[in-house]
Amino acid sequence: MFPIRLPSEYQDHIHTKTLINESDCLGRITALIHDHNTRHLDIGLVFDRITYMVAGEHIERILRKENIPFTPILFEPTELSIISAAYDIAHDLARKLVSQNLFPIAIGSGTINDLVKCAADEAGTMYICIPTAPSMDGYCSSGAALIRNGIKVTVPCPPPVAVLADSEIIRTAPYPMTASGYGDLYSKRTAGMDWIIADRLGIEPIHTGAWNMVHTDLDAWLADPKRLQTGDRDAYDQLFSGLCLCGFAMQLYQDSRPASGAEHMISHIWEMEHLSIEGLPVSHGFKVGVGVVVTTTLMEKLFALEDFVDCEGFLRTVRERRETWTQREQSIDRYFTDPAINAKIKEICRSKWISNSELENRMRLLFGSLKELKHLFKIKLGSSQQVLADLREAKCPVGMGGLGVSRDNLFDTVMKAQMIRSRYTVLDVLYEAGLLQEFLNSAIADGKLN
Repeated sequence: MFPIRLPSEYQDHIHTKTLINESDCLGRITALIHDHNTRHLDIGLVFDRITYMVAGEHIERILRKENIPFTPILFEPTELSIISAAYDIAHDLARKLVSQNLFPIAIGSGTINDLVKCAADEAGTMYICIPTAPSMDGYCSSGAALIRNGIKVTVPCPPPVAVLADSEIIRTAPYPMTASGYGDLYSKRTAGMDWIIADRLGIEPIHTGAWNMVHTDLDAWLADPKRLQTGDRDAYDQLFSGLCLCGFAMQLYQDSRPASGAEHMISHIWEMEHLSIEGLPVSHGFKVGVGVVVTTTLMEKLFALEDFVDCEGFLRTVRERRETWTQREQSIDRYFTDPAINAKIKEICRSKWISNSELENRMRLLFGSLKELKHLFKIKLGSSQQVLADLREAKCPVGMGGLGVSRDNLFDTVMKAQMIRSRYTVLDVLYEAGLLQEFLNSAIADGKLN
């Protein structure tokens, strides 16, 4: 049962079998339990104090009325006033699900969904998700974004078997959560450019089906954020549908590449550092939105190279500026001092390390693609100024001031972001070209990232 059209050839690859996004639909939870809880386990209702008031209490009343046994599982915030997205919490939840023979239902947004998703997989059961805000694209995605051994990773695990979203709950969520979802959805534009770059350089070909799920209607989903601020139902349905389709694209591709690029790597660093303002955590979508502004600005500088240098001059710069592997290890040591994290980062960076001849061939291919990439950038994003205007209109933070970070923090965050994933992005292009530090310093000095 889907309100979203999926191409028939892809439906067998989508593991979420039911998606309901309607007003006052929580009463349908009993039918979903009947359809998907095939082992007839007791229900484990997972929520925090806020999502309990938003939807959990209502679900409890329904289950009691239908004599469906359940166990409430309350996640309490840490001293940082957040529900921690730590793998250890998911692992502990998995043990509870196994020991008490529970079928889990996640009631909440990003972190709760990710924790239950991972725990359900470890417990060998499916789960149902009840979203409470249009705040991110992970409801329908494969994989859980968790911090494991100090590093933000995507833990492979199946998506929910069913998603039950009351459109009125979604529409009346606090607007900052909606703006966060808009920022996360907007990031598909820069993530798309990163995938185009990787495709053109022969590193990771674009998957047409996954690409189309995200990009066919992306402009329409993002067209008018002011309507979201007025509570317009159609605008909210568009936003939530877009976020869900991004999740389906990740299911189809079996990786988060269709929805995540350099902007998410930047966000991951801040998430590992528990970035907060006045004791309150900064939302994923807001961190991603600032990452969009950063990567857009860097892309503009990269694609403008064609206007100022020739290929041979560009290659001379690449040769002169390339680090040795020893220098690379020293850079990693400077940014990651924890021994366990340091070792993992070196492993990731080593997997991306290529020979001098391979690098020269890649940079020739890049330089020959700059004109096309610049053209596609203008089609997808327009300009960094347009991106700033769009995100501001949606009430998303767009720079360091909005997140309460310093210039030094932003610089270090982007440098570390290039190191933490093997996924090839514009940050890798600029690092390999020896231009990342120069362009980043220039972008910060320009004032666009304030």
